[in-house]
Amino acid sequence: MLHIGAAQVNITPPVGSVLVGQWVARKSIGIHDELFASAMVLNSNEVKLALVSCDALSIGNTTKRAIREVVQRETGIDPEHVFLCATHTHTGPAVVSALGTNQDEEYTAQFIKFVAGAVKLANDRLEDAVVGIGSGQAPGWAFPRRYWMKDGTVRMHPRKGDPDIVQVQGSADPELNVLYVQNMKGQVISVLVNFACHATVVGGDHAISADYPGAIRDLIQSVVGEDTVVLFANGACGDVCQIDVENLQRNESGHAWRRRMGIALGSEAMKVMAATDPMDSTSAEIVIRKEIVPIPIREIPEGRLEAAHELFADRPLDPPPTVRDEIVARELILLQREREQNPVAQAELMAVRIGHAAIIGIPAELFSELGQQIKAVSPWKPTFVVELANGCVGYIPTAEAFDGGGYETELVRSSKLVPQAGEMVVQKAVQLLASLEES
Repeated sequence: MLHIGAAQVNITPPVGSVLVGQWVARKSIGIHDELFASAMVLNSNEVKLALVSCDALSIGNTTKRAIREVVQRETGIDPEHVFLCATHTHTGPAVVSALGTNQDEEYTAQFIKFVAGAVKLANDRLEDAVVGIGSGQAPGWAFPRRYWMKDGTVRMHPRKGDPDIVQVQGSADPELNVLYVQNMKGQVISVLVNFACHATVVGGDHAISADYPGAIRDLIQSVVGEDTVVLFANGACGDVCQIDVENLQRNESGHAWRRRMGIALGSEAMKVMAATDPMDSTSAEIVIRKEIVPIPIREIPEGRLEAAHELFADRPLDPPPTVRDEIVARELILLQREREQNPVAQAELMAVRIGHAAIIGIPAELFSELGQQIKAVSPWKPTFVVELANGCVGYIPTAEAFDGGGYETELVRSSKLVPQAGEMVVQKAVQLLASLEES
């Protein structure tokens, strides 16, 4: 018999807190909708797994380890069995440093307690339950955001109708996966939704928001029950967003579109739930595999590094600059310091099997094509590919993406890995998923 508990904790920072997710830091001026850490603890044959989703841009390795330590101390759950992911909202608190925004250390200390507290509450609520896992399709809500231009380069987010557009690069994944938990009274106590799209619908706003993942949560809770704990796990969306560059009639930004996405994707999730029978408890075995993939950090061209040091020769690196070229120069200096300490990034891949389905966590902003490659050969159906899970090593584009350049390949701390990183991660992910057959 499965024993499962779920809980959510409000992690909304106070107004005035620094938001992360744009080139420059922003101070929040209000709260449009609240942020949560949502947790589900599953116990099968004494194997405990904690699945945790946080309304945040990403979760760094140091913060990940701190959360796991508190969870182990408070619950006894093996820290290696705590699966953490970020929804990737760009209107949330600075629990990481990115480009022109420094990490908010004071809030991050609270964040660690909040997230661990959600797991503890979920663990305290363990009860007999069943799990259903299914898959649906939600086309028309995510699109490639990189386009080849007439000058031979690739541009992220070209304007609609730009006459210099030649063709799109990449593709979106319309699959929407759902895991739901039902107790013995027939109540749905928790739902996990997995869909791949950047949470940038309201990304430039100065009001705190969970973006469209929060709207999915609102829709599901309004129908299934306000106490239902909803987790969102973003898929491989490093080069995918909500904007259809080729549709000149629509404006896919702002809170009106955020709500439309929530209605559409939340409704598809409930459709999948309605069509999916729970697994027999005896077949809902949990198997967990992990491996660290060492990925080299790219060398910084000597001339660019010298120019960056000259720019900051008589000025401090903090506070961060607000001009893009200066931000990139500062990034190169900080990246070089990181590379001197360790020229290899450690990417933690975590694979979980629950019955016939699997979840693979990738600690990066993974390009959609790479996620689709993993799904295509996985023996488990469905396979939830979850990016920004269990840390973050930055963008992982396809090797071909480096030919045209563009934002996602620009050398900064959030895009620092060698072009072979995608192939390395796909290969290891496929191996881990295959190993889940061994219980």
